[in-house]
Amino acid sequence: IEGTVTGTPGGRVTVSLAMAPAAPDGSCAGAMSGPDTEALGSLAVDVGPDGAGTFAATRRLSPGNLVYGIAVADGNASPVSACVPVSVESPVLSIVDAELEEQPSKGQAGSVEVAVSLSAPSESVVSVTVASRDGTATAPADYVAIPTTTLTIPPGATTAAVTVTAVADKATEPDEDLTLTLSDPVGGTLDPEASTATVVILDEPAPTTGFTMRGRWRLEARQKGRWVDNDAPIVITRYDPGSRRFSGTERFKAGYTYLFNGTVTEDTMTAAVTGKGPKMEPGNHTCTLDRFADPVTAVCEYVAGTTKVFRWKVRWTQVSTEP
Repeated sequence: IEGTVTGTPGGRVTVSLAMAPAAPDGSCAGAMSGPDTEALGSLAVDVGPDGAGTFAATRRLSPGNLVYGIAVADGNASPVSACVPVSVESPVLSIVDAELEEQPSKGQAGSVEVAVSLSAPSESVVSVTVASRDGTATAPADYVAIPTTTLTIPPGATTAAVTVTAVADKATEPDEDLTLTLSDPVGGTLDPEASTATVVILDEPAPTTGFTMRGRWRLEARQKGRWVDNDAPIVITRYDPGSRRFSGTERFKAGYTYLFNGTVTEDTMTAAVTGKGPKMEPGNHTCTLDRFADPVTAVCEYVAGTTKVFRWKVRWTQVSTEP
């Protein structure tokens, strides 16, 4: 704050400074006598031979549309003799869009830190609240909800972050999204164009299951906590990529053969089973595949006739690319 005062040549005058909100029209009218007036201290100014004296003062300012009053007293108190409107801008808070990937193949949930930024450093702490809102992604099925949470940006800093964590699942589904919203800023203002952010959860691409190619496969079943080879190789004799239908055989040393005709996707395999042999029981085979396992694993159910139901966990390992 700089200014010039007049007084008795060679004398000294006292300058008092104060701050207050400006009038609605931005003027100084009545501002320096209201209840919100804040004194900013005073200083002594020497008056030169020409009856004038200059001064300069530095004060920490609060954000807002304000006025600064300069009261000049020469021995006795005097009313405000000058008033200067000043607009002090608050730093602006914003948040950016982000994306993350589910990571079921890595046995962990994907996460991302979403940045909240301040347009300029502040000399005081700036805070803002953030909360999540469902979009096509819903909590807690697809991500960990973020309740209303206060983020703080310390003096001199310009960033903070909020972490969004996906819930990893092995289902095939489209990419999904949620929204983060900023509110209730303290020490700053919200960017009206960037106070919300969209976070996209990307579904992890499905690897190709073993049943999408021809070849010979070894089948193992889970029994009493260990994998046991059933000693009956599966041979995929036909696969149509368009319809995703396949045919195959499974021959057992006990003298019977399974004939498969079915359909496979990234997550399921269904097949009608016929065949021949003393232990052959026609039925329907349904398996839920773990598309991220290597080798391919599945939980299967086999219904023979209308009453017999068998359930077990199996895994397939490719032995050869040729039947």
